[in-house]
Amino acid sequence: MKEEQVLIREEPQLFGMVYSPEVANGRGVLMIHPFGEERKSSVRILVMMAKALCREGFSVMLFDLCGHGDSSYDMEEGGICAWMEDIRDAAAYLCRLSGMDRVSLVGLRFGSYLASLFASQSENIERLILLEPVTEPTKYLRKSLRSKLVKELITVGAISSNRAQLISGLKNDITVDFDGYAITGNFYKELEKYETDHIFGDLGKNTRPVSVVTMTRSSRNAIISLDLTSRFPDTVIGHIEAPAFWEKIDYTPLDELNSLIVEILSNA
Repeated sequence: MKEEQVLIREEPQLFGMVYSPEVANGRGVLMIHPFGEERKSSVRILVMMAKALCREGFSVMLFDLCGHGDSSYDMEEGGICAWMEDIRDAAAYLCRLSGMDRVSLVGLRFGSYLASLFASQSENIERLILLEPVTEPTKYLRKSLRSKLVKELITVGAISSNRAQLISGLKNDITVDFDGYAITGNFYKELEKYETDHIFGDLGKNTRPVSVVTMTRSSRNAIISLDLTSRFPDTVIGHIEAPAFWEKIDYTPLDELNSLIVEILSNA
């Protein structure tokens, strides 16, 4: 296995890690991380998953969306449209590098939301795997803001504003600091716009198999309520019991999850 950091795009800079197998099976996997602090908590798990796939012959890329990790510029310049460009450029780079014309997408949490959105716009996606997907982005952001306020209360002993004030500020184009990530009014409005066009609403435009893997009961119930299998016959829903590692600092090995992802992609 060869691991190499690559510069996907020069301006603005977009970086990724490529995992190349000794014997390639001719298939590629692009992994899309969660938003903000959830990326930091889950990156080690995603690296282990990438290596597990690489050992089975897959060419894998795990890259940093703009505003995250080694990639360029602040969150204030990012957002859904910018991240769609990032995914497009990363997928094209992986295809050129490995000689493929299609790749599979594996997204975690908000990364699943972005993967679904991109797949609905692209014909070059072989398979889509959504891990503990965020299905309602504005609700997700509001919940995340609440967690931010609780954390602020615990660490500082007081909160500077309540959640309603933060949301009101976003709606009035006031930027909100979210654990070091600048959330702009434009970003919030983008979430509202895309939520109106539900992330699963356009998947039927470009038919490909979709696998949804939930790890918490609340996520499982949310996915079941969407009745995806009746609308998209190629959708398979699975569930494994796993800790919410995207919320934790400590590393928790998830061999069962890695084995499941390898199995799904190997049987595609």
